[in-house]
Amino acid sequence: MPAAQSKVRTIPIDQPFLRGLATYIADKHKASLPDLSRVLIVFPAQRNKLYLRRYLLEALGASGMMPPTMMTVRELLGAIYEAAGGRTALTLSPIERSFFLKEVIDTHKVEFWHDVPFLRFITIGDRLLTFFDELAQEHVTIDQIEEIVEAGHYPEKYVADELPIMKQIYHAYRNRLKEEQYCDAIDMYTTVYGQFDPQQFNEYTHIVIAGLIAPTVVEVSVISRILESLPAELILHSDCTAIMKSLNTDHPLYAHSRLMQALALKKARALSKGFRSAPPVIHARRLESISQQTLYMKECLSSALTRHEPSRIAVILTDETIVDTVTEVLRTAGIEYNLSAGLMLAQSILYCFLQLLRDVTASNCHYRALFAFLRHPLVKNAVVDGTPLRKHIYHLERKMIKQKDNYFEAEKYKKDYAELCCFLSECVSTIQKQRPIDEYLYGIAALLDRVISYNEDVVTKRRPDIKALTEELNSLAQLRFERKHESGVDMLDFALSLMKQVRYTSYGDPMKGVQVIGVLEARNLDFDCIILPSMNEGIFPTRSEKDLFINQSVRKEVGLPYDKERENLFYYYFNELTNGKREVYLSYIEEETRDVRSRFIDFLIDQGVTSVDETKLRLESTVLEYLPRYVTKDAHVFKRLRMIVSGKGLSPTHLRDYCQCPYRFYLKYILRIQEPEDIVEEPGAREWGNAMHRALHYFYQYDVQHGYTEKDVERVRALLDERLVTAVRNEIARIPKKVIEFDIELYRRRMAQVIKSDVQRFEEGFRVVTERLEKYVNADVLIGDVRVNLFGRADRVDERDSMYYVIDYKSKVPAAKHYAVGSDFQEFQLPLYALMMINQTHDRIGGLVYYDLSRSVRIVSVADEDTVETYLNDFREKILIPTLTELLNPDVPFSQTSEPESCRYCQYKHMCGVTDV
Repeated sequence: MPAAQSKVRTIPIDQPFLRGLATYIADKHKASLPDLSRVLIVFPAQRNKLYLRRYLLEALGASGMMPPTMMTVRELLGAIYEAAGGRTALTLSPIERSFFLKEVIDTHKVEFWHDVPFLRFITIGDRLLTFFDELAQEHVTIDQIEEIVEAGHYPEKYVADELPIMKQIYHAYRNRLKEEQYCDAIDMYTTVYGQFDPQQFNEYTHIVIAGLIAPTVVEVSVISRILESLPAELILHSDCTAIMKSLNTDHPLYAHSRLMQALALKKARALSKGFRSAPPVIHARRLESISQQTLYMKECLSSALTRHEPSRIAVILTDETIVDTVTEVLRTAGIEYNLSAGLMLAQSILYCFLQLLRDVTASNCHYRALFAFLRHPLVKNAVVDGTPLRKHIYHLERKMIKQKDNYFEAEKYKKDYAELCCFLSECVSTIQKQRPIDEYLYGIAALLDRVISYNEDVVTKRRPDIKALTEELNSLAQLRFERKHESGVDMLDFALSLMKQVRYTSYGDPMKGVQVIGVLEARNLDFDCIILPSMNEGIFPTRSEKDLFINQSVRKEVGLPYDKERENLFYYYFNELTNGKREVYLSYIEEETRDVRSRFIDFLIDQGVTSVDETKLRLESTVLEYLPRYVTKDAHVFKRLRMIVSGKGLSPTHLRDYCQCPYRFYLKYILRIQEPEDIVEEPGAREWGNAMHRALHYFYQYDVQHGYTEKDVERVRALLDERLVTAVRNEIARIPKKVIEFDIELYRRRMAQVIKSDVQRFEEGFRVVTERLEKYVNADVLIGDVRVNLFGRADRVDERDSMYYVIDYKSKVPAAKHYAVGSDFQEFQLPLYALMMINQTHDRIGGLVYYDLSRSVRIVSVADEDTVETYLNDFREKILIPTLTELLNPDVPFSQTSEPESCRYCQYKHMCGVTDV
């Protein structure tokens, strides 16, 4: 191979690669100008082509030229395959391959019934096909893997079950393709490896294979033959001295060293003329949350823009899930940017729409899934036949919650919300339909077109993610072979799993604005300043799904890339990204849900290159500081207050809210901000308390108006059980979850204790006054010139010897200080109702009682026959009148409470900035 020995050149990693390459090409081919079309340059990524064209024009000092022919490695292999007689017209797309594989796996589910979870796992996305492709790219067979596994000591399940299953599925898949006369990427790799003739490219006067890092075995074989047979060079972004040594995976240039060994090359020359760039200034920052990282990126960008041109600054997306966060930071700061990255289709607005719609359909329109879907931007902002859906969505949610409808039924709400119900019915029926696959997917595409047409703002923006998803759906539908029917949700699940792996590319102008770009797209590119966020282990370096199928030691022995080699690639990426730059910003997030900071930051610290700034990020002064809230009673507020107290009036709940927090009273009653409501399918003490209240009310109102004795216990217990089940449906959810059945049994036992307790009360002469059960009573009191109306309902009133006992059911009895007359008083229900009874009917009150419905059912006396008169007088003079006087005093503002206990269960605390209760 002597002819190839001097065909490797390097551009030092601290110098711009594409600029250096452009200068070299321009110098070498000056005589051929302006036509460079007979020069072939092969790159690892598409973006390299665009930059090289611009840099060539700069190097040549020309306004125009016929540029070199440029290909990516993938395009080169495709051209070789076609020239070797590859049946490109019959080559299946990735989606078609996934359908083929799924059907093959489905046919093996009976045979491998004991391993159905494993079969389901390998069906997800394209992970198994990616593994099969890797074997072909590295020229490795499953038989070779099997030999090594059988000779080693590996888990029995893997040796006896999983590897044989994968082998059988692989051969079944390949045979199926052969039977139907189709081919795929595996055929391409096999053909290229065995049949490539370098003379295919003899029309080119110069071939440059540039910027590669770790080519596969098939790619190495192609490179080797090109270097041996043609006027070709391999140009690497590397160090010509280091790569001639035998390096291990701890060295960033290990991949290039290994490539030189694979090509049997022993000589490399540097293109550099001895110039070395100054080392970059590296900033490393520890942050505590994604929110802090967002603010830090804004700081970095603001600072960098004072020193660098926008197009010379790049935000490298180590974690592509933060792309929306990054672009939002740039947009809100008014910074021009260019997004040019391979983005996940799973993050697109239409993919999210289909996912949420799938959840609605699969859950049979369960309210949680439905509400999430209704809040999707494409739904809540839709205008259907001139009707905005947003208002209907709000009212529908409120009505379902009020009626405890945890499952949506279109017919029930169609009369009030016709457009919304028709829209939902159309969406769900499209997903549920049983059709041939192509018709099913075209139906979904048509639905999405209509949904987009309902959103004028989306139509005008022409978003690339929408175009990408609709094209992907159409590709899914255009299968070239007959497929069996699938059930709607199953088919959508499979389609979503395929599209989840798909990336769409957003290209822009690389010479305008801050560049937002992925790690792989940034290879070989040149910037003055880069920002690398989310530098945590598991993100940079990232984990690979390729490790799911084969043990690392087996991968190493059989010749497949193993974990240390893949992690080493990120070491190279990191070195290439950071070297030759003027300024580098690194940040990582230290929180429980994330891995530790990236090892590459530790490498820089160990080398003394940088240190980590661990100071807390100072928030901008524009961030609101939460101060105690208060509202003065101006004329408008006081007028509203007088209308409330003189109109419908004040209940015990109004007065308790005011005592606990006057500001809450203002929000809830003056501003009428409603507390958030929900359907609670897994109830807590509060919900069960409401259910027991309702059950006991109807039980005594209609079932046992005259009480009962010990001999009636079994009969009345059955009646109360029935009332409890009905109350659960009315108070918790119309269709309760199965798990509630276990809780119901516990509360039935509690109700049995109530019956036992009441048997004793009835024997003592008490009777339930059924006509007073939750009876509305009211009274008024004059405070200054304002007549205050008071009203309320008692849970229960018992009578004995012409004395009346006011009873309040409680799932948790209040602390004594809250019902004792004093500064901590809050519980108005019992004494206020008793005073109103006296005022309205002149009844004699014999006592005030809490009926404790917690685990140990008991009677808690607030005031008995001997103390009740004094208690009620004290309550009126020391609590009720002073509270109403203060409430109606225009000089006393509605102030936020200083007692954390009052905020603990308050639904408005987020409006006050209260977080630590």
